[in-house]
Amino acid sequence: MSKDLRPDRDSFFTPLLASQPYANLPDCTSSSQTTQRLNQWLIACTETHPECQTFWETALPKRVLEIQDAYVYLREDTVEKGRYACLSHCWGAQGPSLKLERSTYQQLTSGVTVDQLPKTFGDAVSICISIGIRFLWIDALC
Repeated sequence: MSKDLRPDRDSFFTPLLASQPYANLPDCTSSSQTTQRLNQWLIACTETHPECQTFWETALPKRVLEIQDAYVYLREDTVEKGRYACLSHCWGAQGPSLKLERSTYQQLTSGVTVDQLPKTFGDAVSICISIGIRFLWIDALC
């Protein structure tokens, strides 16, 4: 898949108010306004920070989830470059309902629907989709 998933610079970029970076953010983190602000921050960051310019195309981790439509697939040892997001969290006493184990490896490599993921993982996938990130590293699944 070689499609450029970066947001269109002209439709998202506006100068950011450095003194009030969180001003006027809605309470709902899944709103289009929040997604637009996140895209603005990502674009501003990659345009103004030399160390962030490699964010668009970097080596992927050994294991990473690839997001394709309503499915996620565990990929291993891919030589492809891309940008990816990370989710690491406290698992709690029992851990998430789905995690990478010998018994779930085939299921994850064959693909699972976003609906099959624990809510936190599904939310992370939704955010990645909304900001054009195709790969996601989740500690419990990778």
